[in-house]
Formats: sequence, C-alpha cells, structure tokens
Amino acid sequence: MLDQPTALEELEERPAVAEPARRLVLAAVMMAIFMAAIDLSIVATAMPTIVAELGGFHLFSWTFAAYLLAQAVTIPIIGAGGVTDARDALEFLMAGASAVQVGTATFADPLAPLKVIEGLAAYVREHGLRSIREIVGTALPRMEE
Repeated sequence: MLDQPTALEELEERPAVAEPARRLVLAAVMMAIFMAAIDLSIVATAMPTIVAELGGFHLFSWTFAAYLLAQAVTIPIIGAGGVTDARDALEFLMAGASAVQVGTATFADPLAPLKVIEGLAAYVREHGLRSIREIVGTALPRMEE
C-alpha cells in the first residue's frame, strides 16, 4: 500500500493537458476575445452616427441595449422536457424552438429519438414542406411591419 503513488505524485508526473491541446485552447480563447473586441470597436465607431440619426445623446445607452438584445435573439432555443413523440416535438418547434431534445423518453423506449425523427419527416412529407425549419415559430403571432 505504501509503494503506490499518491494522487499528488501522479499529477506531478504527467501534465493535466497535453501541450498541443493547451495551445489550441489558448488560441481559441484569444480568437473569441479578439472577435468580441472587434465587434464592440465597430459598434463604438458607428455610435456617433447612430446617436445623431436617433436625435440625441439621451438615447446613447439604448443603442447598446438594442444591440445586445439583437445578439441574444439569435441564440437558438432548444425545446426540452416531455418530448416523447413527434407531436411533442412539433409543439416545441411551432412555439419557436429551433431544436428539440429527447431525454427521459429513451429510458422507456430507446428508439424514441428515431421515432421522433421519423414522425417529423412524415409530417414534412404530408404537408408538402421543403424542410422542418418551415415549422419553427408558426404558432407565434406575426408582427405587422
């Protein structure tokens, strides 16, 4: 028992992450920070023109709020919870979800995800749709322009 290495000795012997993987992660993080900085630089450069078009400096903070809101709107919504068949998945998709998750239903029926996919494909064929994406958000009221 005493001749076995301790957890501390094992950590000292081998690095937690291989060097090439560490460099790749560092490069990805640096690229993400760079893209965010460039994004904000573009908005900051355009801000005087935007504020002038809006008609006053008192709306300055609202432009950033609107910009951040517009970025958040593009985040996909995933429907999860209670998806056991294609009808459940269709309800989530029609409510605006761009993807659905079949989770607990797989305990009762391991083929549940495949049955959901087949049911969605049948719905698309029966209704003459080109893609399941045409269903996303159809239950939501449309805003008039």
